[in-house]
Amino acid sequence: MFVAPEFVFVHLSKTGGTFAEETLREVLSPSAVGRKLHRLKTRHSIRIPFWKYRYDEIGDQHALCNDIPPDQRDKTILSCIRNPFGLYVSEYTFGWWKKFPHLWFHDAAAVENAYPRWRDFNFEEFLSLSNEQAEWTHKGITKYPASKSLGWYTHKFIYYYCRDHDYVFEAAANPDLLAKRVRESMHPVHFIHTDRLNQELFEFLVSKDYPLEAIEFIPGKDKINTSRPNHNHRAWYTDRLRHEIEEKDALLFRLFPEFQF
Repeated sequence: MFVAPEFVFVHLSKTGGTFAEETLREVLSPSAVGRKLHRLKTRHSIRIPFWKYRYDEIGDQHALCNDIPPDQRDKTILSCIRNPFGLYVSEYTFGWWKKFPHLWFHDAAAVENAYPRWRDFNFEEFLSLSNEQAEWTHKGITKYPASKSLGWYTHKFIYYYCRDHDYVFEAAANPDLLAKRVRESMHPVHFIHTDRLNQELFEFLVSKDYPLEAIEFIPGKDKINTSRPNHNHRAWYTDRLRHEIEEKDALLFRLFPEFQF
């Protein structure tokens, strides 16, 4: 995870986190040479004597809020959040699930045996398979079968941002209680939205008293690491599939009422 002097950035995949991390590196270390020295420290533990390091990258890139080191937990937690409809399309088209099935699925060999043509699955089939077989959903469903009613993104959200996963998943069958427990268990996270990422990241850094001359480039910075040229997700959904997502990820629509189709 990315640790700055004033905050910790927690990177949920396919929400614009790579853009945010790259931008934060540019802000904190404007020199390309400086960023290379930071990279040497992160990847190879090579430290240059007397060099002033301005940020740290520790643990896994996609570490959870619970993984924040104790000595960093008094800092603001920053993370990106994305509309479920857009996130699912992005995960499908990015294709990480095909490239690294052993990391995506709980048991990739079982998926291969049960669904020989899984690599050719269309979007709807991909969603169904992930809700059943992805590592994120398997962890919850194994202990709490009622959580099978929750979508893959909801499972992942709970693991990323809640302190006590068991306490939350125990309420999976009761939407009102589930929402209550998520709010009780959530780390205090400042979320910036993927569809307004440039502006909200800029505004967040303004709130942390970063000098304007260091961050004024952010609103106009181009996107990076995108999985498709057209970002309109609506064409990917039938009415039936849309309603299914609204039901399975009802928690997210409840926590973020601004999300809509």
